[in-house]
Amino acid sequence: MRPKSINMRIELKNLFGVSISLFLSCGAWTAVYSLSSTIHAAHGLGLASFSLLFVGHAIVCLFAPVLVAKFGTKYSLVVGMLCWVIYIGCHLYPKWYVLLPVSILVGLGSTPLWIAAATHLTSSAIQMAKSSTEFTTQSLISRFIGVYYLAQLFSTIPGNLVSSLVLFQGTSSIVANHSTEFCASQDCGNSKHYDESNNSTIEAQNHIDPRTEMILFCSLLTCCVVGLFVVIVTTDFLQTYCDDLPQQSDFKATFKMTTRIMTSTTFLLALPLIALNGFELGFLYGVFTKSFVSCTLGVQTIGLVMTVSGCGGALFSISGGTLAKYTGWIPIATFGFLSHGVLVICMLLWKPFVAYDNKWHLFVMGFMLSGGAILRSTHVTALLGILYPRDQEAAYGAQLFFHFLCYALPTALRIPNQVCTSHILFTQLVLLILATLGYYLLEWRVKKHAKRRGEKSEYKPTKILHIKDMKEGDLMTTIPEYGGYISKSAEARL
Repeated sequence: MRPKSINMRIELKNLFGVSISLFLSCGAWTAVYSLSSTIHAAHGLGLASFSLLFVGHAIVCLFAPVLVAKFGTKYSLVVGMLCWVIYIGCHLYPKWYVLLPVSILVGLGSTPLWIAAATHLTSSAIQMAKSSTEFTTQSLISRFIGVYYLAQLFSTIPGNLVSSLVLFQGTSSIVANHSTEFCASQDCGNSKHYDESNNSTIEAQNHIDPRTEMILFCSLLTCCVVGLFVVIVTTDFLQTYCDDLPQQSDFKATFKMTTRIMTSTTFLLALPLIALNGFELGFLYGVFTKSFVSCTLGVQTIGLVMTVSGCGGALFSISGGTLAKYTGWIPIATFGFLSHGVLVICMLLWKPFVAYDNKWHLFVMGFMLSGGAILRSTHVTALLGILYPRDQEAAYGAQLFFHFLCYALPTALRIPNQVCTSHILFTQLVLLILATLGYYLLEWRVKKHAKRRGEKSEYKPTKILHIKDMKEGDLMTTIPEYGGYISKSAEARL
């Protein structure tokens, strides 16, 4: 039997290994798909690959817990990061017959990584608690997931900074005949602005030197490979007792339960809010970067804007839960709906006639888009946990399915030349109205549910849901860009 000090060092190695590897690999991957709609704008290649990537995520998320249970956490982590390496590598040879098939395969293969990472660290924390007399199991799980959570939130910084530093050295921002009058909400089509008056197009594409583009993707590929190497070397094969969870290994039962959840009245009320969150993040990473940032300031500025956006998501996620303890979620959600409506209207009206005089507006827009989406996503996740205490796994699977599906929607809609960014923004406004109505009806059902059970109707927000009931073998899922962590135990105990 190993000494307790050795056990603790091993579990700390697992913690920092997973966190550092995701900080490097996820940062590089995020930077690449943020740039893809601009760098590979010709004929909508970047937009199409972005959409297919998240369609793949949507398909697999229904069965991701089952896959992690079958193959184990370490294999799931390694395969997921290997998929990211392949995805970045394919951007060195961006052809339709290469990038599109790889995008959907990477979406299918990398989705279980998020569940595997949280499950691995939960099991590692439980093992460490057995060797510690100073910490309880609950406190160690909180600390482990907290470190991982911060690494995930701030992973947008290294990749985006690298992309901006490289592109500032080798990018010619504005080409001939380009006018920022056709940017922002007036940006139409995939790679050129469409002029309906004379059926012609106006070139509006950033020019990147081929050597610079190769340096960029090789730099990001190196970050991702280092992350993959770190997770292979530092993580252990941990026993999570997945074999004791029979219903998690049954694809048919999982799919049947998820389908039943999708057709329930409660979930249909939550669906506009889930769709809005996914649609908003898809707009941020796929359309906002192309139509607002790249079109007005150049592709080299995308990394800087997305770094600020990531910091906004981290700040809103951390501060929102703390504030909700004192005010409740309803005032925060109301303010969020109103501010998002104002933000969308401002983006519709914003005219970047002189690009460099409007730089600060883009940073504020990115900050608010990311922060609002993450805050609402954490909130709706908590609501579903309350409304489906015995079917959480199916509820979260259905949530992720529609979240990723709507994540792919804005970029898919932007491919035709006749579709403009203004049409995408009007779609957001419609979703916002439906989400607002659905949210208040959901809150009413939560209060009704709590009253029937004789409990207080106000629930306490937390980064880790149902953590007091976790035990070794529980699967956890962490939703990318969410900041919420959900226990996925065999019985989904409340």
